[in-house]
Amino acid sequence: MYYEYAAALAELITTFGFPIAVCMILLVIVYKQNKKFTEAINKNTEAIHALNTSVTVLTARVVNV
Repeated sequence: MYYEYAAALAELITTFGFPIAVCMILLVIVYKQNKKFTEAINKNTEAIHALNTSVTVLTARVVNV
């Protein structure tokens, strides 16, 4: 398993050079992290909307009492 990654990394370095290969690898890592962060932010946004709705309903009940 690791041999395949090592071979691909060695081919990438041979083809493009070390600095370009590292930039490409870092780009992939940042892209994956950004995707995870976007999913987490979307879940938090949904939770905030649900809480906002709950607060609005509770506020309406308190005002009507």
